[in-house]
Parts: sequence; C-alpha cells; structure tokens
Amino acid sequence: MSNIDYRVALPQEAILDPASADLICVSQALYWFEIERFFQVVNATLKPSGVLAVWSYGIRTNDEKVDKIIGELYRQFLAGYWSQEPFLIEQAYKTIEFPNEKPLAQVSRCP
Repeated sequence: MSNIDYRVALPQEAILDPASADLICVSQALYWFEIERFFQVVNATLKPSGVLAVWSYGIRTNDEKVDKIIGELYRQFLAGYWSQEPFLIEQAYKTIEFPNEKPLAQVSRCP
C-alpha cells in the first residue's frame, strides 16, 4: 500500500521524524527492550493522536492434562533457565508503567 511505510529498527533508535507516526506496533518483544528509552522514542515519534500497540501471547492452554504437563515443564523444570523478562507477559505487562494515559484495551486471551 502506498500510504504505509514499514520500518525496522532497534527499539531505542529514533528513525522517524518527530510527531510523524500514527501507529507503533510491538509484537512479542517489549520485555526485551530498554523500556524507558523506548518510551522516550515513542513519545517523540507518535503524533498527538498516535497509538502504541503492544501485544504478546502467553502459554497456550489445551486441556487439563496437557496444561499440567506444560505448567510443570515451564514453571518447575525450566524455571532456572528463564530470564525474568518473559514473566512480564504473565503479568500482562501490568508492572510496566506506560508513558501516557490508560491503555485502550485490556489484555485478553484468545480461545
């Protein structure tokens, strides 16, 4: 589409003109960013009516037996191998202080 400009950059790099973006999207990655610096870039780059859209997926639920096995693998067996950042997803990013007003939507699970 001619009215969409796709860019890829490190999250702490301001590669767009100030107040030039309508939408900034982050999928399954916010917890790896230097969050404070990223939000500085977002605030400088978004238009006043612009939107920061952040989403991720959690642990998939299947059925009770499978969920129990995956839960044990994830929370017990592999617990010492995870860095702390991915656990921000389990907290639905609620522990991150977003730079502007309240989020427009709540975190929800897809069936």
